[in-house]
Amino acid sequence: LVDKSFIPKTHEELKKWVIEKSQRKDYLIHTDVAQDVAEIISGGPVPTHIKPIWPFISFTAFNTLPKEIKEIYGIKETKLKSIILNFNLYLLKLTRPLLPPFFRLIAPARWAKQRLTKNPNLSFKDKSKL
Repeated sequence: LVDKSFIPKTHEELKKWVIEKSQRKDYLIHTDVAQDVAEIISGGPVPTHIKPIWPFISFTAFNTLPKEIKEIYGIKETKLKSIILNFNLYLLKLTRPLLPPFFRLIAPARWAKQRLTKNPNLSFKDKSKL
């Protein structure tokens, strides 16, 4: 599907690639799928067990996006938002180890690890079976 020579080899190379592409005029487009994701993150449908912390997740997800992507979604940057975001991330760093495993789980990361370590041939459609 993708020529592997185009894939950055390190995190820093990936970060540089994303920044370069996002700053290119008209490279990023606001599609209907992107809007669907924005609507889910901004308000729902949200699983019942996550509803109490969803405002935290939503705020943090939107406000950690690169500046160029925030502009596409119309998210304004303010000093107050930066202060709240930094506080939220610090609070998350302190409390995440104390949360039950269900809330600590980052499913896509778990699926990727599973695919790489235990079953390298695992296909995307099989992820729900893990």
